[in-house]
Amino acid sequence: MSASNPHFNNIDRAPCELGGLLRVLPAHFSVDHVMSTDERQQAEAAIQHAGNASYVLLAGLESIGKILFSAATNEDWPVKAGTLSDLAALINHIAVEAQAVQETRADLQSNLDQDAKRAAPAGPAKKGVAK
Repeated sequence: MSASNPHFNNIDRAPCELGGLLRVLPAHFSVDHVMSTDERQQAEAAIQHAGNASYVLLAGLESIGKILFSAATNEDWPVKAGTLSDLAALINHIAVEAQAVQETRADLQSNLDQDAKRAAPAGPAKKGVAK
């Protein structure tokens, strides 16, 4: 648990934590809704987990690509077609998950930004000019 955010837990399990937080957060925040402190912390933790999950997914894909390149150029280890098909399906699936995580992160950040505007105290009212 993070000392500053009780909802930011288990950073090594970011996708699971993200899913859990998304299940407890409202599906949509209405235009006039101001988030509670707890909702804001949940959304902030979800954003952090989405960023972490996205980083791991993309760094892992990059590493898989490097390994595949090495394997493809190694004459002593021919790659079987079934192995390549399985890897291709995995990489495709990971890429789709990474896109979903990035979209979720962007949506949550937008909600937090809009909430901050709604929660901000209104500035002083403009006084009319006397005629």
